[in-house]
Amino acid sequence: MVINEKDKSATIEWNINGSRPGQTTYNITATGISPAETRTHIVSGFFNRKYEFIDLEEYRNYSVIVQAITSIGNNQSDPVTFRTLAGPAGPVSNFTVDKGFGDDKYVNARVSWILPDELKRNGPINSFYVQQRENFGNGTSFEVNTATINRENEDTHIYYVTFDVHPESNYTFMVRAITGNLTGEVNVKNYSAPAGQVNLGSSCSAVVGEQVCKDPNAACINGKCTCGSNYYDNNGDVLAGACQLKVDLGSSCVVVAGEQVCKDSNAACNGSKCECGSNYYDDNGSTSAGTCQLKDSDANSKTGSSSMDTPIIVGIVCGTFLLTTIIVACTVIIIRRTGSTRRATDTNPSDTYMDLTCRTNENPYMPYKAPVYNTSTADS
Repeated sequence: MVINEKDKSATIEWNINGSRPGQTTYNITATGISPAETRTHIVSGFFNRKYEFIDLEEYRNYSVIVQAITSIGNNQSDPVTFRTLAGPAGPVSNFTVDKGFGDDKYVNARVSWILPDELKRNGPINSFYVQQRENFGNGTSFEVNTATINRENEDTHIYYVTFDVHPESNYTFMVRAITGNLTGEVNVKNYSAPAGQVNLGSSCSAVVGEQVCKDPNAACINGKCTCGSNYYDNNGDVLAGACQLKVDLGSSCVVVAGEQVCKDSNAACNGSKCECGSNYYDDNGSTSAGTCQLKDSDANSKTGSSSMDTPIIVGIVCGTFLLTTIIVACTVIIIRRTGSTRRATDTNPSDTYMDLTCRTNENPYMPYKAPVYNTSTADS
């Protein structure tokens, strides 16, 4: 048996020893090594001893048997093995293009793939050729980078190549497997690089799961990159600042226009340290990291005085008289001393009251209470 193999075909020729036995047909079977399929064909006529198998798998092993069939019996040849020739590799598998990782994900694109399917390798692949082209709005593109990657021994190995990209630019990436000196089928993917991270204070669009703002302590809030609640923008209204941790009460600080530098919302930076506002006090005193507490609103009213307060002595003498049916009988002397005449050292700051009942026939029990002070302790 003679076999003339090509990359996708093989021609089989055979002979028969002895005389013609009568009507003869030949059953030719080419058994491919899995996962290649087994192929069969029947040739009629004693003298027809040649057949070409086509559409075989490239660079695959096959075992061929020729069986002669007559009316009185069958006979077959010994199996003969051949391998088709290598051809250009098919497309690689799991071809992806994605952004890079970490801080480089906006300026890098990562291309990955694995070997072609087994029946698409078509020969011993020894390398891969990767090409990057940048596309422009006028329909033109230019090659900006290439890479050749050697094949690894493991069939399941994942290949990676990282390329530099410009944010918001468009690219085409291509990968080909190389078999000997044959370049395989090209894989093509287009890629649009995402917009880069946004400076603090600049406009932004929130993306779920993405850190849109360049500063890791900022977030896209209401369309603008803004520091988190525990941070302030050290550039104030100027773009491209950095988020700084807010300062504890009593700690050193620097005034930034339009920014709440101090951690306590009731404190402000006085130019050297964070201090409570005028209506608040630091509950840690001189120790840092306290909180601002609201001062007591009654503190001044108990110890303060008014320049309008003056001593008043009022004497009222009510006589007993009769006017129609109304009778009023009362006598009282009221001495009122105000806060301006009371010393801070008074030992009896409490007011003493005397009840006086003025009766009328309309309301005979109308109470009236007036303060009475001990004039012996009053200022002269």
